[in-house]
Order: sequence, then C-alpha cells, then structure tokens
Amino acid sequence: MNIELFEKELKTAKANKENGYSPSFLEVVGKSSDEELISKYLSYLFDNNINLLNEFIRYAYGDSFAELKEINSINNEFATNSKSRIDIFIQATDIKNCKCIIVIENKVYTAEHDKQCTSYFNYCEQYYPKHKRYYFFLYPDFNLKINQISTNEFHKITYTNLLKILDGLDDNSKFEEDFINLINNQLRSNSMSELRKIFIENYEMIANELKSLNKELETLMNNFASFYVGQNNDVFEPCEKMESARTLRFYEKNGWWHPSEDKDEQYYFYIELKREGNLKFYCQQTIKMYSRNEDCKIRRFVKERCFNRYKMEIAFKDYAVLQRVGFTIEENKLSNDWKRELFNWAIETLNQLKKEQEKLFEEFINFN
Repeated sequence: MNIELFEKELKTAKANKENGYSPSFLEVVGKSSDEELISKYLSYLFDNNINLLNEFIRYAYGDSFAELKEINSINNEFATNSKSRIDIFIQATDIKNCKCIIVIENKVYTAEHDKQCTSYFNYCEQYYPKHKRYYFFLYPDFNLKINQISTNEFHKITYTNLLKILDGLDDNSKFEEDFINLINNQLRSNSMSELRKIFIENYEMIANELKSLNKELETLMNNFASFYVGQNNDVFEPCEKMESARTLRFYEKNGWWHPSEDKDEQYYFYIELKREGNLKFYCQQTIKMYSRNEDCKIRRFVKERCFNRYKMEIAFKDYAVLQRVGFTIEENKLSNDWKRELFNWAIETLNQLKKEQEKLFEEFINFN
C-alpha cells in the first residue's frame, strides 16, 4: 500500500472511531481476517438458526428451493481427500424429507487454488448422488483476487449479500449482531471506489508495461547524451547523469559559471533534459547557486526575473528553473514514431535554449 492509500485508510479509521465504531469479537482478538475462524463462526450461526441457512440458500437458488426442516450435521474443514478440505460442509433434511448437502467455500483475502471447487463438486457428485446438492463460494467484495472460479456449479455470494440476508432476519441474536458488525467493519475499512478497484485489478499488467517502457526511456536518455554532446561538442558537454538517467545536465564549456573558491560567489548555468515519471519530459534552463546569502546577486536575480511566463522558483535545494518546455508522450499516443519525435523535440528545444542562454547570461552580468 502506498502512502496516499495508507493516509486514506487512516482517515477512514479515525472517522469510524469518531462515528461510534465498535469492534467485533474477532477484531478484538486480532482474527478478523482468519478464514477458518470466520467459517466456524458462520457454522455456529447456521446451526443455531435454520432460517438463516434457508435464506442463504434461497438467495442463490430462488423460490424453487425446498426449505430445510432439520440440520443433521455441520463440519468445518471437511476432508474429501488427504489434501482437500471443504470450509463448511452441512448435511440436512428438507420439508420434503429429501437429504441435502450444502458446500460452502469461504475466502477472505485468498483466491481459489488447485481447482478446489471442481474437486469438491466432483467428490460430492460421486459420493452423495442421492442428495440434493447446493454449492456456494463466499467472499468479501474487497477480495479482488476473485475473478472466476473453476466451475459454474458454485454460486458466488459476497459478504455484502450475506449482510443483506442477516439484516433481513427478525430478532438477530447477539452472536448474529456481532457477526453483522464484523462484516460491516470489514467492508467499511476495505471500501474502495470503482476507479481504485480497476487500478488494483490491473496493477500488475500496468506495472509490467511501465517497467518495460522505463527501460526503453533509460536507454533513450543514455543514447541522447552521447548524441547531443557529439552534435554540440564545441559548446556543451555532459556535467553529470542523475537519478537513474532521469536528468541529463549540460554546462557551457566557455562560460556561464563562476567556480570561485568563495562558495558565496559560486553559480552554474545549465541546460537540462529531465524526465518526470514515465511519460513527461522537460527541457529547461537552470541555475545552481551555492550562496546561502539571500542578498547575493544570483539569488536576487532568480527572485526578480520571469522568463517564458514561467516564474523562477527554487526547484530543488539550490537549483532554480529559469525556463521550461514540456513534452508528454501520452499526447503522441505512444505511436511507432514516439522515440523519434521525442528525440527530435529534445534536440531542437535544447538548442533553442542554448541560443537564448547568452542573452540570459548577459542580462545577469548587467543585473544590479
């Protein structure tokens, strides 16, 4: 979780506390995300309220479902073989005296693995062929790992659906009220906008694409440095490469700096090619000022001048941006020619800034 999302969740937590937020029992003991304990809790509720189980089944299977009149057994971690266990396995009898089994797979933050649902379905179809069989896949809305499951025989039910079922019952017990509180708190603390859902669901794909693009851009920046120096070897040379090839800085061979032993008098005029993020570039003129004296000439010059409608301001430590021109790859829709377009733009723009720099320096020299 990045810092922005963390701060958002922190604000939500504070708001919950101010609005009378009350933790459930599993939250108190630090087990609010424990799938096994939640499954056992839910089994207890079903075992003590057959109406809840009936409404749970009816939610997925509709009115054609014949109500249960008796629960014969409820098992958690019901073993189908040496490796596979059903979270909740219920045997019951309905009002038509038919034997039934109810299979519930519960996932909180994890996803289905090894085609569990298919395995459970095949097991029950083989060993309980004379029973009515009901299959459920239960998960919270915020579990974005749940995309599709291995068989359509399982009906998906979200925690929000379960909450509606519980809220629709009359005279909930104290345990049911506590379970409702648990679900509400989970949904509240993990709530997210549709945009954030889409971002997280597609994060891995986007991250991989940006990682690939980032490598291309770093190669482009390195190639640009050698090419630009070759084209302008009588005037400019690279001063330094910074921030993983995100900034290429060039300085004038024949002037525009004052490398005095007195740091209060030192300054350097640069032109730079700078990359911000993955898709935005800037060509800019900058000054590096070593002086901490606000009344020194270079700092007064920076404070009082404006260029190209871009007000001079301290950009990073002692660096001031004097003039900046931007280029965004998005505007060119990453066409096949975007590298060439960017390359040509950078050459043309930096050369233009280089021509303007002599006027700029003359203005600085004459500045009082």
